[in-house]
Amino acid sequence: MLVRTLDRLLTAGGAGTGELLAARLRGVGDRVSGRLLASAREQLANRDVPGLARLFANQSARGWSVPDSRPPLPREEVAAVVAALDDLLVRRLPVHDLLLVDRAVRSVAVPRSGRGTAKGMGVLPRGSRTEVQGDRLRFFVHWTQTRDGVTDLDLSVTLLDRDFAPIGQVSWTNLREGGIVHSGDLVTAPAPDGATEMIDLDLSALDDRVRHVVPQVLVYSGDGFGALPEAFFGYMTRDGEQGGMPFDPRTVRVRSDLEGASRVLVPLVFNRGGDRRWEARWTHLFLRGRRNFNRVEHTGASAGLMTRAVVERRHLTVGRLVDLMERTCGEVREYREPPTAEEVAGRRVAYLGLERPEGLPEGVGVTTLADLPSLLPDPGEVAAGKTR
Repeated sequence: MLVRTLDRLLTAGGAGTGELLAARLRGVGDRVSGRLLASAREQLANRDVPGLARLFANQSARGWSVPDSRPPLPREEVAAVVAALDDLLVRRLPVHDLLLVDRAVRSVAVPRSGRGTAKGMGVLPRGSRTEVQGDRLRFFVHWTQTRDGVTDLDLSVTLLDRDFAPIGQVSWTNLREGGIVHSGDLVTAPAPDGATEMIDLDLSALDDRVRHVVPQVLVYSGDGFGALPEAFFGYMTRDGEQGGMPFDPRTVRVRSDLEGASRVLVPLVFNRGGDRRWEARWTHLFLRGRRNFNRVEHTGASAGLMTRAVVERRHLTVGRLVDLMERTCGEVREYREPPTAEEVAGRRVAYLGLERPEGLPEGVGVTTLADLPSLLPDPGEVAAGKTR
């Protein structure tokens, strides 16, 4: 209860409240779950600056946003409590003589439950960032309808400016916009082949005002996502050599399964930074939508507000946990090649990354994407020595 109400206590307390709470936390925090400590740490790390949007998501990943009217908390009070939470997290994290870290895993948001990650291949927890390599992207949605029903899914894109205001869209009602081209509207997806809608983007050709590209999958009519035998969203980069090749969505490595009773999905957003480089940030959020006839013209504003809440949030990342692990690990270094047998012999050596690399010597512990929640075990697991 103490950890869950830290924000309220800091809001109600006066000067010095942060130090009092920090001292209490250091005394009792070892009895609190690692997931709750991580949640509190991320929450407070966003409370010393004015917020513009608050995001809420239930267990089905249905999200909604509201303007953030809370005044920011005093920075020095927040810093004291965050430092105490970091100390508690350090006690949970594993200790190694040598930790090898894949650079790509540093920008992954720390998963705290299954609510922020969709099933599929190559998908990352909500808030995770991935660098976009190249200028040409393809989004797609693939689905197969039930034997007794006809389902029409629509793939659309909303374009947002730096203030997250809509400035354009591409969908079945507008097949081309600047450097974006829609493949065309398909209204049925009979088995066994199903149907695939695609949107191709040339990021270098987008209007300079476009800072955020938000793909959406909408149920226009028919069964919802959860009733379909097969339904998934994905994206991929495209190079010149792929221009005339047939496209098989089932072969793409980054794809997210469509599930649940909601009628609109916002799977991720692409952001352009001040250096004009693009990155993808996973959202995994559903909008309730209408029973039928959902269109991006109706959902764009809501999707934009939710996007802002995710993009502007300071997520607790694996990179931050690695920084904390440097306090107790003998050596932390970026993974470039497998360690030698001499480096591993008689030492606690571990690898942390998205996937297991080839050639790791015997005796190296491995933590990959599926195992990330184990980095912050619960108190019972700590007592049993499962963190070492």
